[in-house]
Amino acid sequence: MNDENVLLKQFFQNFLAKEKDKDGINDEYVTFLKILWVRLGDLIDKNKIARKIYILEQIEKYLVDDSFQTQINSSNLPNVSELAAFQETNTPEIKLKEIDLVNFRGFRANDNGNGRKIKFNEKTTLFFAPNGGGKTSLCEGIEWALTGDTYEHTKRKTDSSVSYFQNRSNNEPRYQNTKLTLSNDQLLIPNIIFDRCFLEKNRIEKFIVIHPGGKYVAESYKAGKWPPHLWNLDRYAKVADYFSEKEYKIIITGSKDEEILANEIIIHSKNKNKIISACGKLSIKEVGVLLKKSKLLIATDTAIIHIAYQDPINAKIVELMGPSIPETVGAWPLDSPRHKILIDKGPCCRSMRKLPFKDNFNCLKNIKVEDVINAGEYLLKL
Repeated sequence: MNDENVLLKQFFQNFLAKEKDKDGINDEYVTFLKILWVRLGDLIDKNKIARKIYILEQIEKYLVDDSFQTQINSSNLPNVSELAAFQETNTPEIKLKEIDLVNFRGFRANDNGNGRKIKFNEKTTLFFAPNGGGKTSLCEGIEWALTGDTYEHTKRKTDSSVSYFQNRSNNEPRYQNTKLTLSNDQLLIPNIIFDRCFLEKNRIEKFIVIHPGGKYVAESYKAGKWPPHLWNLDRYAKVADYFSEKEYKIIITGSKDEEILANEIIIHSKNKNKIISACGKLSIKEVGVLLKKSKLLIATDTAIIHIAYQDPINAKIVELMGPSIPETVGAWPLDSPRHKILIDKGPCCRSMRKLPFKDNFNCLKNIKVEDVINAGEYLLKL
């Protein structure tokens, strides 16, 4: 089992342990949780689409197979005391070993083209130099090797990368040859690790997450159909514009396949420069970090909702719901002051995507832009 599957298994174990202890859950939901737990090993090894099909197959099997029904009913869900170490996992400590500055800012390469190597002490390194001695250039070299850019450079909007970073008295070799070595001898030239630090790389502090759909939603939309869990993308854009004018950055999440939805939202937006697509750029764990740091999540009833309301994330959530049943898949607990579930009570309501509302019917059209904005504003004031 690879690292991502181990992480996914730990997440499911924690999720199931906490779900079963919640007040007010019915027997059918407990049975569903037990099916997930008993079949977890097989479920983890499948891709996203195959997982959904597999879960439905196991539910159908439970309804018709007496022996499987007995197996499920006699099984026990994990206890909270058995929670995996997932929530306690911290980002591993990464130490710097050496930087090789090659014609980077104030550090001119030697006559033979070699850069200036500076070693870091394992515990603490003190840099002391008069003005113009290279302290700022050194710090920017480390920042560039980690992120591919520096704060000072982005602040000076007129400076190109070459004119800013390249040593002015020496054009060759290029500053891009600067290398940062970590304590495990991994080389950064630049940006292997920092690609994973989405918030820091994009210098985002105050932000709202929008998750317009899942892979099925994106595939249906791309095929020219209207999936039941899709809210109008131009409405998402209006919501994004409203909150971006209040100095919030907007981050759109999803898989790489869902980028089509993010792009449509950006096309309809007036404030395109305040919207960032993170589609295909984040792991499950990174999505959890993103949600925990966010001011608000706006999404339909997809998997991200069930990550967002878990401890220790506890995100504020505006959930848009049409064909689904809140008691089954809504942000839990339903009466939490941190959750607002907006339900379209049209013909799709509580249909669970049964025909004739499987495709090509807008099940969320009665949810207005103002409804989402008002719900978001209410939660942001908490």
